[in-house]
Amino acid sequence: MGTTDTDCQGDPADVHADAGDIAYILEAVRHAFPVAGLSQADIVSAYAGFRPLIADDAPTGYKVSREHQILNTAPGFFTIAGGKLTTWRSMAEEMVDELARYLGREHGLPVPPGRRRQTTGRTLPGSDIDDWHAYLADVVVNLGDQLGPETVAHLVSTYGTRYPEVLACAKGDECLVQPLLPGLPYLKAEVLYAICHEMAVCLEDVLARRTHLLDQDRDQGLGVAAEVAAFMGAELGWSEQEQTRQVENYRQVVAQTRRWRN
Repeated sequence: MGTTDTDCQGDPADVHADAGDIAYILEAVRHAFPVAGLSQADIVSAYAGFRPLIADDAPTGYKVSREHQILNTAPGFFTIAGGKLTTWRSMAEEMVDELARYLGREHGLPVPPGRRRQTTGRTLPGSDIDDWHAYLADVVVNLGDQLGPETVAHLVSTYGTRYPEVLACAKGDECLVQPLLPGLPYLKAEVLYAICHEMAVCLEDVLARRTHLLDQDRDQGLGVAAEVAAFMGAELGWSEQEQTRQVENYRQVVAQTRRWRN
């Protein structure tokens, strides 16, 4: 649930949701979904960040424009600033158009008609499926008894037709096709896949971003942090000291999501 727009003058590296943010959001949630009866006890995790807004004369961040700008800040160097999550694709499109004009103007490089917008209809890797329901049903038939329908649905919805690459990471080791945590669909093989195919280089990458234990597990992944760090360490050559450091760094990440409770 979210969001709030709160002015903050502190260190950007120390930003976190506070009790006021939580109270504001819970009040809105109770108004919209009174039957749910949600309270602070239901909250697993909370996060906060800064909006990348372009400074103007507005008295508060809430009133600052969400518009974006493209700036040619140095010869051949362009910067895009501002905007918001729902405009990121159009921002990227405008940036590519601007670069195409620059390359044509300054370097005489032609841009074929329609080339700039050809990604509009391009599918993401693994999503080249005409009938998702039929595809998922087939995979459930083949793997449902082995992995369970929920895990199969997770693999297909996350990796699409690339899900066999995740299972291949198990290399026939039955332990690696077991869940990281009971009740959640993430497999141990996904940790290895994250390292080999998704550039995961630290424990937080895996527990907070490649999987979502930080937000979905009541203990926020702390119960398996040491185990995952040891597994990653074997792949990435971490010493015991580095594994300990990775776990401690992740504990600090978890603590940041819980600071509102204080």
